[in-house]
Amino acid sequence: MSVTGKASPGGPRIGWRPLLLFSVPFLALLPLLYPGEFTVLKYAGVILALPLMLAFHFRGRLPRWTHPVLSAVVAAICLATAVFVSRNVIYWQMVSPREWDFLAFWYFGHAGVSGLDFYRLETFRQLQPFWNPPPGGEFHQTILDVGYLYAPPSMFWMLPLGWLSVPNAVLYWYGLQIAALAACLVLLKRIFLPGGTLWGWMETAALVAVFPPVFQTLDWAQTNFTALLATLLFWRSRSTAGGGAWLAVGMTVKNYIPAFLMFSLLRRQFRPLAGFLAATTALALLALLYFGPEICLSYFTERPPTRSPLDDLMEPVNQSLSAFFLKQGFESVGGHPVFTWPYLLCACVMTLVTAWAVWKAPAADTDWALTLTITLILIFYPASWEHYAAMSLPAVFLIWSRRSRFAGSAWPAFAVLGAVFGLTCFGNALTAHLLLWCSLLGFSPGLPWSARMAAPPPAPAKG
Repeated sequence: MSVTGKASPGGPRIGWRPLLLFSVPFLALLPLLYPGEFTVLKYAGVILALPLMLAFHFRGRLPRWTHPVLSAVVAAICLATAVFVSRNVIYWQMVSPREWDFLAFWYFGHAGVSGLDFYRLETFRQLQPFWNPPPGGEFHQTILDVGYLYAPPSMFWMLPLGWLSVPNAVLYWYGLQIAALAACLVLLKRIFLPGGTLWGWMETAALVAVFPPVFQTLDWAQTNFTALLATLLFWRSRSTAGGGAWLAVGMTVKNYIPAFLMFSLLRRQFRPLAGFLAATTALALLALLYFGPEICLSYFTERPPTRSPLDDLMEPVNQSLSAFFLKQGFESVGGHPVFTWPYLLCACVMTLVTAWAVWKAPAADTDWALTLTITLILIFYPASWEHYAAMSLPAVFLIWSRRSRFAGSAWPAFAVLGAVFGLTCFGNALTAHLLLWCSLLGFSPGLPWSARMAAPPPAPAKG
């Protein structure tokens, strides 16, 4: 059987038994349209992912009349997800915006358009009477008593929120994220499942729709899709200056994006670094012209990230390795609380192993090495929340697209992907990232064990 699961002419057919694969998705779709059933959609990744992957893989051995059934299942999943998100997430954000995280972004936007220094806490205290913020509690400690955390160029994403009323701001914000998600879908298809077949598009849409961090990102009104879009654009042009420029754009969304340049430096590709520096300089000058030198300088003098409370790093939704060790009671051994000794030890060992794998990767196939680097950053970034696992979609698609690479069997890939979908569904993104890192390291070409794991060459044809 081929990698796509198609049987050779005259090969065995499974018959009616694979229809059992479709029964679970059909039954699971029914409750998705009921309002308020967030738990059903949350568990959709566990309920739907593995049956869908098996159905796609073995579709060549299914009766032909089941192909339209599979297409209908994928369409129903995408439609149900779109209806649910529109009605139970976006609509309710417009009616009653949630503190986490849309309301925080909305406040940042209003601070940006006020003309005041949005890095000074006095600005936030001065504007609070006009915002009517939620009384006291964690929101005050984390947002209003900390201020704007990010570099000046990132405020350009927030400014439209300050110009718009809450309902229109919600539409702008979700419109931006959904547009980025649509662009990511196109890039994921073109990068990992190239070709013009309808099956490739269906696989892409289905895997993204049932991946739990995708819904978590939308539920939290977060910006992972914009960061993922910049990452995929870097992926496509990783050896050029343009690729580095896309990382500079991604840095205005997520602070950890520049760390992906570790891959370029280890591969001795310096054009992306030059492009990153040039684009960062251009964005900094643009912010300097728009906001003025006083506000831009305040980012360095006020140092807003240092005002974040330590408890923020120990939230249950923080799925970084540093948060894990902090929750276990390890004390800091460095200048910052995140630097516990087991965290630093793991960081050193895993970074060295990743660097070795990137350096050994053959020039003809560096996809595994780049994905390994991205996963490493997600593990060690101290503020890696559970919805950041949406950034692991390239790893999911890489393993899926090459699922029959080793020993001619797709079952190891099914096991890894099934575990990743399940772990992220139940909020354990750290374990999912660690599993992905180990799996990517095991699957990576160019390493000593790769030759032993590779599929054996086909037997020579008999004359």
